[in-house]
Amino acid sequence: MLEEKNINLVLKEGNSDEKPLLTLRGLARQTKRIFVLWLVCAVVLGLVSGCTALLLNKKQMRVQAAVEFTFSGVENGKDPAGNEFDAAKQLKSPVVLKNALDTLGYDANTLSVDNLRDNITVKSIIPEDAIDKLLAYKSVFDAGNSNALNAVQAMLNVSYHPTRYIISFDPAEVGVSGEEGTQVMNAVLDAYKQYFYETYGYNKALGTAVLAVDYHDYDYERAIEVFDNSLESAQRYVNTLANEDSTGFRSVKTGYSFTDLANALGTLRSEDLGWISSYVTVNNVTKDRDMLLTNYEYRIENLKRQKTAAETNLASIEASIAAYQKDTVLIVGSDKNSSDVTFSQASDQYDNMINRKLSTQAEIAECTKDIAYYEERVNELQMASNSATKAQMNYLDEQLDKLYNKITALLENVDATADEFYENVAFANAYSVTVPASVSDSGSLTDVIVLVLVLEVLLFVVFAMIIVCRAFVQQYRVNNPIAVAEAAEEAVPADEEKEQKSAKEKNGKKNA
Repeated sequence: MLEEKNINLVLKEGNSDEKPLLTLRGLARQTKRIFVLWLVCAVVLGLVSGCTALLLNKKQMRVQAAVEFTFSGVENGKDPAGNEFDAAKQLKSPVVLKNALDTLGYDANTLSVDNLRDNITVKSIIPEDAIDKLLAYKSVFDAGNSNALNAVQAMLNVSYHPTRYIISFDPAEVGVSGEEGTQVMNAVLDAYKQYFYETYGYNKALGTAVLAVDYHDYDYERAIEVFDNSLESAQRYVNTLANEDSTGFRSVKTGYSFTDLANALGTLRSEDLGWISSYVTVNNVTKDRDMLLTNYEYRIENLKRQKTAAETNLASIEASIAAYQKDTVLIVGSDKNSSDVTFSQASDQYDNMINRKLSTQAEIAECTKDIAYYEERVNELQMASNSATKAQMNYLDEQLDKLYNKITALLENVDATADEFYENVAFANAYSVTVPASVSDSGSLTDVIVLVLVLEVLLFVVFAMIIVCRAFVQQYRVNNPIAVAEAAEEAVPADEEKEQKSAKEKNGKKNA
């Protein structure tokens, strides 16, 4: 038979003849005894800690994105129209959120606008250099003397208007996953982009107002006036867009520039609408002559009243200008040989009165022209001996229909051209998503794994200490059997003494 050999790990204190305090065999024996217990505890600890960490992390999960505004005026807190700009309010606008949810197909029962709005937060980002500058101003103000306080106070009064924002969304609060929350956030960012263009870009309401006119409800001359006013407004607006365009923009979709579109609108007014107007005037075509005469007479009276009021206002303005004393400026001579110089200088109030005078004179001239036109039309209608024929009226209806169709097609081109201009030129970088939507807990799985590993290592250390202690005690008993036996014998009388004492106490209680 093979002899059994033991490998001992000996801890010595200086004397090589002493017995070992700990052996590998003892460690292996103790490890074998509690291995199953350690394995069960390790599995349970891993499952419990991992699931708990994942659940807590899911509740803390957030979807975040970053946006930036770079249009002119945003650094002063103004929107492209010159009004106060509130990015946080606009990004959480119910219109924006509803469009985003409609795009994804959510209904009010699944995810409502109010629920989404309550779980979205928008925070501004203030650059460190801006913070450092404000802090530097404050430190100078606190330590400065009286001569510098006013200047520094003016610096401190200048507020900083952010241009970058972080948008956060808590998907767990509305019952959606992180992936769905990312889709919702991206849809909100896209919906706001469209909202921004519609709010500050092309004025679609202008084109809608032109096309909403039902010219069939008006007499021919009145319909011509409505078309003329609408085309004039559209032409003026397109000219404004042409003036804003310094790049010579030409639409890829339509092939038109704003100058082309403005000229096309002008052609419709002067040629197409002008021809219809001349036909109506020459032939005195009307659906109801008496009603038209009554309308003209009313307009003449109304224009005369406006002219009288404007003339009275003009007289008052001219009297104020005549009585106005201009500001006198005195320039003192620099030495004895130079004389003082005085001159009069107009103020802003004086300039405003001059502008009011000019606008009032223009109003009077316009009233005079319109009165003369309507008086001439009244005379022509009264002198006309024949009434409009059915053929003439049908012809005008056809011409107005053709004009309406031309205007519709042209305004569609204006709409497409303006949208392309604002998206690609005017507002190309006005609004941009600098950081797309993403779940903020990208390292959550790694964190959970690290946490579980740390707990498992701690558990291993605890069990290792238990194994070492048990092996040490077992080896001590093997090395010192006599001492162990004596300790056991001493423990027995002590136990018997305790039992006897306890019995006496019980008997004493019974006798009592």
